[in-house]
Amino acid sequence: MVIAAAVELDTAAAAGGIESIAPLYGLCIPMKGTASVVDFPSGSGVGILSGYTPVDDSELTKLIKERNGVIFGVTNVPEFAAGWVTANPASGHTRNPYSHRLTVGGSSGGSASAVASYMCPLAVTEDTGGSTRVPASSNQNFGFDPSRNHYPNAGNPGMSFTNDQLGVNARSIQDIILYDKALTAFSTEEAEIAAIHKAAVAAVDARALSSIKIGTPLYPFVEWTIPAGLNGGSNEGAGWAANTDVREKLTQAAAALQSAGFTLAREEWPQQYFDYLGREENVLLEACWSGELVNGKMMDVDGIYTFGGQISQDL
Repeated sequence: MVIAAAVELDTAAAAGGIESIAPLYGLCIPMKGTASVVDFPSGSGVGILSGYTPVDDSELTKLIKERNGVIFGVTNVPEFAAGWVTANPASGHTRNPYSHRLTVGGSSGGSASAVASYMCPLAVTEDTGGSTRVPASSNQNFGFDPSRNHYPNAGNPGMSFTNDQLGVNARSIQDIILYDKALTAFSTEEAEIAAIHKAAVAAVDARALSSIKIGTPLYPFVEWTIPAGLNGGSNEGAGWAANTDVREKLTQAAAALQSAGFTLAREEWPQQYFDYLGREENVLLEACWSGELVNGKMMDVDGIYTFGGQISQDL
């Protein structure tokens, strides 16, 4: 499939000149394994779905083809792309090219590993709560997680209809900008979009590292409890804490960032009074495990989960 697509573009370029296959010029781009791709069915990491071919390509798949890119297969994901470790019984465990002892993160771990191992300069990702950003960090890539529908979402099942957006992993910011230009600047707003990219590059070049603040809160992800009133909470006060070796890596990372010139904000998330709890609570903990009732039922993060229906719709 890949070679046939490349030969077709070569033929078009020979007949009409190289600019006839602009702006992607046959660039090989893997899709994330959640995307509907007729030529490379993936099943979103779910064994029972692996043999099914989607009814149509996703909108982003079509857009990349329209811009004369080559779809370079689909990358591995956890089951339903619901995890930060990229492994599943259907297609196995994705390795980190820097060391097989290290995770590639998830859920776009296959995309990130493909980029980090130089299989391709960039790869399509998708993010609900870190699925573009965590693999980028785990594989020393740059991750671009734009707002929803910056790239068309249709045909790419996510966990929700509100919190999922397609992005990209690459080895440089310049590659991300070129990719973004290729997909967004073929329109009447081309000059405006080009100006936005130019301004963004200039702003990054001019920005001092000390002006970038990096938060280092410990609660509620390094040390945490879920108290009564929140979803899954109790009065027992039992909690969790990161392993000693993970805590040491966090300390080392913070020291390295500070030495490089970044500003570390060594503060915790603020407390706020919540009427339904009758007490103050950490605002991030409350946001993640809200215990509020909606239509008489507990509403929490599970309320956004719709990926089963979205995947079924695309098959």
